[in-house]
Amino acid sequence: MGKRAGKSFILDRQIEPLVMASEIEGLDDLHAFLKLGNHVTRFSFPHMDREIIAPAIVPRNIPEKDMWLRSLPAEAAAPAVEVPVAVPAAEPPAPPIPTVVPPSAQLPALPLFEHLPFPDPGATL
Repeated sequence: MGKRAGKSFILDRQIEPLVMASEIEGLDDLHAFLKLGNHVTRFSFPHMDREIIAPAIVPRNIPEKDMWLRSLPAEAAAPAVEVPVAVPAAEPPAPPIPTVVPPSAQLPALPLFEHLPFPDPGATL
């Protein structure tokens, strides 16, 4: 008594991987999975020997002067090892001595408003 007996009609969705990553990693050569629409299947390709219709690489004889990427000279093939050179320590330069300018040697004060196109605001009208 007092307990409710309820039923749930909610759709329980569980998502599971259709193909596990380990299955894909463990595929042999020429084996694959194919997903087409909502269907997934495993299949394999048959090995086919193909007729050789052209050589794989055809070497070309191009003069060095006509190549856009020239080969390195023999002496530049191996980088040279740099040896550090000991430089004697120089004395640091002496700091500059400040100079004092007396007030009498300073420039005279210029009028503030002479260069302006309107009259001096301190002038009386």
